[in-house]
Amino acid sequence: APIEGQVDVDIQAPELNPRFTMTLLKNTVVKPSPFWMTHRLKLIGQRPINNIVDVTNYITFEIGQPLHAYDYDELVKRNGENPILITRLAEGETIQTLDEVKRTIGANQIMVADSQGTLGFGGIMGGAETEISDRTTTVLLEAAAWNFINIRKTQQAQKVFTEAGTRFARNVHPSRTILGNKRGI
Repeated sequence: APIEGQVDVDIQAPELNPRFTMTLLKNTVVKPSPFWMTHRLKLIGQRPINNIVDVTNYITFEIGQPLHAYDYDELVKRNGENPILITRLAEGETIQTLDEVKRTIGANQIMVADSQGTLGFGGIMGGAETEISDRTTTVLLEAAAWNFINIRKTQQAQKVFTEAGTRFARNVHPSRTILGNKRGI
């Protein structure tokens, strides 16, 4: 389905976020992943969560392009129709990340946000407010490219190291985002 009119993107720091692609997946059913996927994720040290999150993690290892999944309905609740995702600098704001830690955003740390505030550290870890849950029926799948030096500095400053952040800190080419998004579908 066309995504136009359902979500917009405003990249305010293109030198830190040169590409941000999205796919909207409707009528999604969140359930346990198939055995073959959970087995493969466990073999590489990943904890299976559910079919949506597991696909994002699997693709990170399969092709090297990290993905992030948002609960689209939670974005709409926060913003009303047609939420706008913004990549921006947000020094001093706080966010509770997916690891349930409340973090204060430092100088020059690129964030994904909406009109209501910060949604996650770009390229490192999302926030808890829009995470995929058993109630999720519409998923906004993101594949983006991030400045590798900025990601490395943000991980060190925040003392948070993730598979996505590690890959982006090694410079994932922006052209991988389209492949990642297509593979995630």
